[in-house]
Amino acid sequence: MRTWPDDLGLRAEMKLLEQEGDRITHDVIHELYSTVVTPLDREDIHALAAAIDDVVDYAEEAADVMGLYKIEAPMEQAVELTGVLRDAARQVATALGKLGSLNEISPI
Repeated sequence: MRTWPDDLGLRAEMKLLEQEGDRITHDVIHELYSTVVTPLDREDIHALAAAIDDVVDYAEEAADVMGLYKIEAPMEQAVELTGVLRDAARQVATALGKLGSLNEISPI
């Protein structure tokens, strides 16, 4: 966000990442409903996949809107929020990596 709009590839990269996220969500849901036994409740897995997909969609949409409205410099609050989003994504990635051993996941 700090390099917006100087980094012309950011918007295109966000679009590609959103499309990859859609593919992954589709694969997760397909696998979910073609598997007999799941490690967590089906509804929880579906809700998690949908929520992550929503966040990625919103991030891509924000980049798209910034481009459409030709935002020259994002407000500092927007830059700070992208840091929060980045940190949250790292925590989610860490938690997802530990799903194989559920006892390692803590609420904080």
